[in-house]
Amino acid sequence: MRQRAAFFYAWAECGISARFFVIIYIMVHSKRILAFCISGGIFTLIAGTLGHFVYEWSGGAVWTAWLFPVNESVWEHLKLLILPAVVFFALGAYFMRGANNYISALFFCIAVSAGFVTGAFYLYTSVIGHSVLAMDIAVFIASVALGYVTAYFLLTAERFPLLTLISLAGLIITLVCFFTFTFSPPHSFLFRAPDGTFGIGCAPDDTFGIARTPDGAFGIARTPDGAFGIARAPDGTFGIARTAALY
Repeated sequence: MRQRAAFFYAWAECGISARFFVIIYIMVHSKRILAFCISGGIFTLIAGTLGHFVYEWSGGAVWTAWLFPVNESVWEHLKLLILPAVVFFALGAYFMRGANNYISALFFCIAVSAGFVTGAFYLYTSVIGHSVLAMDIAVFIASVALGYVTAYFLLTAERFPLLTLISLAGLIITLVCFFTFTFSPPHSFLFRAPDGTFGIGCAPDDTFGIARTPDGAFGIARTPDGAFGIARAPDGTFGIARTAALY
């Protein structure tokens, strides 16, 4: 009887110790995730703020158009949320190895942030009739915070393999859309800049392409008369060009 009692007492002690270490592990793991999400929010705020000016600083370099806003439309400004989040999650993958729902956390971080920015911007501008810089900044900060709060809950939740597959597909579709719509944007309010342009070098009269200013504009462009190709203005076009008259 005494031996049996000692045996069960030992198992009880092991059970208490096991639970203790599980609690410690959860606390440490949660702190790691919390530190990751806070760092991600700060990184996104800084990188997103700087990213707003990269296209202009580069002199309109085409490669920057894939990654940074090329005009003041709501769609283009969502890049300020997407690129920093993708970069941060890519850099933090080793640090967060073994974390649950990592891809899902990235996708829903982006989705929640982008959804909040879009909804909040059109809500407040519909009320006051115009955009306000201070409000835009507040909306941007709030969207980043909500995005990383969402990421935190997913990273601390149980694994959802199906959600990971859905998130991966959604992430790929999102990135493809942003790369495509910069150069071939739909003509809708979401893609329209305050000056009436859409995407990169796409004006309200349906001209589009990669272009610079009239004092040396060049690139790939098409005008309403059907002309398109590689041309340089205003001292005479040159290169590969074709007009509607050739058809």
